[in-house]
Amino acid sequence: MPYVWSDQFGLKIQVAGRTDLADEVVPLHGDGLDGGPVRGTVVGYFAGGELVAVAAFGAARYLPRYRSLVAAGAGPAAVSAVAGELRSAATR
Repeated sequence: MPYVWSDQFGLKIQVAGRTDLADEVVPLHGDGLDGGPVRGTVVGYFAGGELVAVAAFGAARYLPRYRSLVAAGAGPAAVSAVAGELRSAATR
């Protein structure tokens, strides 16, 4: 699976999978897509209902869980369940 990362202005940006294949972009964590802070934002890229990529902005701790979902071509329900688990764990 393609993977790239970069450190830009103190923010680690990581992408796993093929964002260019996506026909839908879904926010999974954070408020960066809504004009809020970018740090902590994770975005899922879906094609035909399967997760094909994920991008994390200052959220490296989340990437390993999503990487396995990209590899499996997980659907929205599985991705949403993991997002919920990770959000719950972050608030504890």
